[in-house]
Amino acid sequence: MPVTAQKLGPGSLKLGAQSTAKEFAVQTTKCTLKSKTDADDDLYVLSGDVLPGAETISWELDATILQDYELDGLTDWLFTNRGSVQDFTFVPNSKAKRSWTGKVKIRPLDIGGDVNKNNTSDVTFPLVGEPKPVTVTGAA
Repeated sequence: MPVTAQKLGPGSLKLGAQSTAKEFAVQTTKCTLKSKTDADDDLYVLSGDVLPGAETISWELDATILQDYELDGLTDWLFTNRGSVQDFTFVPNSKAKRSWTGKVKIRPLDIGGDVNKNNTSDVTFPLVGEPKPVTVTGAA
């Protein structure tokens, strides 16, 4: 298999019900769909056998967001919808044939920062369940 590398973007990050999802890619400077594996220790028994420890995989969508202070901007939308479970669609690169969908628990952004600078906030949205890979057949 030859070496392949792709850059993040141009892509898409949509949050909210699919029919009314809001596109937030223009405010997103970094976006990562991350898995985390928690594993219990293996259990050794007298016979020499080993009972493998259980593993649990959880997911989260991490993003760095440019803050905006507009009505119905991303900062406002995240604050208004905080704590709710919303659909998401993440397209890392529109030229690729893969995107991911699922449900995330909305968290608000930190608001404010350095004066006279474009402030960003890091936010983590825990996934409810696992993400679903989707084959993109047309333009994302």
